[in-house]
Amino acid sequence: MSSTSKMQSIHKHWSATLDATEPELDLDRSRRRFVERFGAGAHRRTRPRNIRLVLSLAALVAGVVALVVVWPAIVPSRVGPQPGYVRAEHEQPLDFADGSRVLVHGGSLVHLHNVDPQGARVELEQGELSASIVHRDDTHWTFLSGPFTVEVTGTKLWIDWKPDTKRFEVSVQQGSVRVTGPMLEGGRSVTAGQRCRVDVPRAHLEVTPTESDRVKSAESASVQLEDLPLASSSTPSAPASADALGGPSWIELEQAARWKEAMAAAEREGLASIYATASSDQLMALARAARLSGQGDKATRALLTCRERFPGSPAAAQAAFLLGRNAAPTTASRWLAQYLKEAPAGPFAREAAGRLIEAHSQAGNQAAAHQAASVYLQRYPNGPHAAFARSIIVASRDEE
Repeated sequence: MSSTSKMQSIHKHWSATLDATEPELDLDRSRRRFVERFGAGAHRRTRPRNIRLVLSLAALVAGVVALVVVWPAIVPSRVGPQPGYVRAEHEQPLDFADGSRVLVHGGSLVHLHNVDPQGARVELEQGELSASIVHRDDTHWTFLSGPFTVEVTGTKLWIDWKPDTKRFEVSVQQGSVRVTGPMLEGGRSVTAGQRCRVDVPRAHLEVTPTESDRVKSAESASVQLEDLPLASSSTPSAPASADALGGPSWIELEQAARWKEAMAAAEREGLASIYATASSDQLMALARAARLSGQGDKATRALLTCRERFPGSPAAAQAAFLLGRNAAPTTASRWLAQYLKEAPAGPFAREAAGRLIEAHSQAGNQAAAHQAASVYLQRYPNGPHAAFARSIIVASRDEE
């Protein structure tokens, strides 16, 4: 078939689609109309495909959004709650990947640090919390409350910290913890069935049996911990010796917070012998008993001996802090600076940094006080000495 015949056939079919027939074949005009109509038809035919493409893309986007929203709910976190602040208006449980649970009680503020699959560093800034910590070989859990540090392996415990009155309490239902802080500088084990209370302003420490109804459960927001057999996972330091009459040793008396009796027993045993042979923990215990029984000279001697016999140890660093805490301003600044040098991230670092500002200021060394205040605000912008540090900086600027 020739090209003309083909065009005539096309023209015949084309004319049938028009409202009016065309009496003669006009190839150029028909070609233009054919192309226009074919183009319009092609456009109509491709429109559904465009719609399908748009709908497919919309469905894809909706699926991605749904996955992002739902994924955290269906895939559990590997480590549990993320680091940050938790302010609980009501009791709020926090579940961790190792199976442990921390229950933050109403009205409490907690700051989570360094959360990982093996544990966390939990700072109780105010209020109460209870915890049920699962013990494993690589477990590492630390609870901070003001100047107090509670080291935990596998334990059920309750902690209360009141920053306004500086009163601290920890009760243990299962296992044991090791607590350091004011009047606990050498560290003390608190075992199942015991409660440790510290009133910092009154310099009062007591370790007593736990009242079962005071130990609060982290297993449920409304159910208390079940009664469990009392068992200790650690053994306290061995007594230095027993009293000559068969009574408790000075170490046992110190553990029972019977300070004067402990010092009397230590003197009967011989202080010189204790200074020469006691462990670092025992020297710190002796210093504590001496200080709380009003024998500051013996406390200082025990602390200096600890530093001499165990240089570089955590106990020696804590001894520097204690020596600075009770010294005159100039001497205090030297010991506090030494503690911060030896233990910049130690349990008393924040307290030492704040006291260092006070010591420099009281000694009249305003330049050093300004420097210490600047360092403090960089590290602890919301710490208990922050307002005082800012006042030191403002006063320095006014003098300039």
